[in-house]
Formats: sequence, C-alpha cells, structure tokens
Amino acid sequence: MAAPKNPEERPNAWLLDFGQMLRAAVGMRVLLQIIDQPRLHPVPCTPAHCRSVYSWQGRIMPVVDMAALLGHEPQTPRLLAIAGYQESPGEAPRLGGLLLSTAPI
Repeated sequence: MAAPKNPEERPNAWLLDFGQMLRAAVGMRVLLQIIDQPRLHPVPCTPAHCRSVYSWQGRIMPVVDMAALLGHEPQTPRLLAIAGYQESPGEAPRLGGLLLSTAPI
C-alpha cells in the first residue's frame, strides 16, 4: 500500500484476517465491536459457514465463518467482529458477526 500523501491522513479501513490466508478490508465504520472468546450458540441444520448465532446487546445475530464460506476448513472462533451493514441506501442497518483469527489492523 502506498504511503499517504498527507502525513495527517489516517487509513479508513480495517484489515480482517479470517484465517487460512484469507483477508479482507472493510470501512472503519463497519466494525462496531470485537469480542474475545465469544460464547456462540449453535444452530442445527445450517450451512457450515453459518452454524451459530451470537447475542449482542439484546439482539440475536448470525455469525459467518468466511473461511468456510469460501470453501476452506471451518475455523475455531477466537475473535468475533460485530459488523453493521445495509443492503440498500436508506435501509435500517443490519448486524452480523464475522469470525476472525487475529485482531483487525
């Protein structure tokens, strides 16, 4: 990544590590919280990439294992990123969890 032209500029994205050499960048405002050693609740009869939910601030949200979604081995959760997103402009924000191998940078 090229150095910022203005030394006062800050990066505007987090780099997420999903394990197994899988990484993605998301906007700074997408991540709401990082949970260490989350207590996940299994959901039977669900796909390998979304086998659990997490209770956060009174809401139940799906937890996605991006490694499994992309065809790799499911991972053992160590960190959970709580993410907010919208499917279209003006829509109420939705929440979800992403399993991470290491803390975002």
